[in-house]
Amino acid sequence: MSLDETKVPILDNHKSLIIRSVADAFNKDVKAFKEEFDLETYNNVKFLKWDFTNTNIIRNLPHQNFDCVKAKRGPWIFVLIYDKISGTLFTLMRKDRFFEIQEKTNRDKIHYIDAFSSINKGEKASEVIYKQIDIFDMDSKAWNKEVNVVLEDLLKHIPGEVKKYVLLTFKNEKNEIVDFSALILTPSLGIAYEESWNEFIPADYDLTSRETEVAVDTEDEDIDLTLRENVEKDTGENDIQLRKTEKEKDSDT
Repeated sequence: MSLDETKVPILDNHKSLIIRSVADAFNKDVKAFKEEFDLETYNNVKFLKWDFTNTNIIRNLPHQNFDCVKAKRGPWIFVLIYDKISGTLFTLMRKDRFFEIQEKTNRDKIHYIDAFSSINKGEKASEVIYKQIDIFDMDSKAWNKEVNVVLEDLLKHIPGEVKKYVLLTFKNEKNEIVDFSALILTPSLGIAYEESWNEFIPADYDLTSRETEVAVDTEDEDIDLTLRENVEKDTGENDIQLRKTEKEKDSDT
């Protein structure tokens, strides 16, 4: 798909790098870790996969095109991917986790995708979902003010204007990535545009090395609106920092 045919302006080779970063984390990297460290139990493999994913994203994407910023919400650290050419901001999430957040009918907490999706003002959902939604203060000044506070805090280390937010979602079956999509969200978490990136999923894995794990997603906690003032600010380099590389990466453009 050419850049003129998509609402998500990112080169195909960069899509491949992002998906490869996730796929390697869920397969080869965890497998290599287990081979090097012969532990008796592996209670936090699902979190280890995210640590490898974040590391791969930061190290694999070319610096001349992207700034990768580490952000912290509560105990959870994740990576903001900023495309310096198009001004697009990307984050990663399992698709099931996104649907869980989207389908909540009683919301009194702000999730970081609430803040990021507010960037996409003017976007309208491609399908109308007919359901009763009771979102605490969603339309009030208090909710919108808090969304703006969270957004400002998350974007303070992004070195340019963010023109669009895109949520990258994926599904996995054990250690294999089976679906990967780019979603442009509306401020109310509707889907304005969805683009499949499945053609870029690598198919060079040994699928006999599947593992058993509980499919639970608790990694990205919501932000309690009522407890906002008690949340510790992220000020250290280990909480939010621009990616620094020791080597200049070759141009990918």
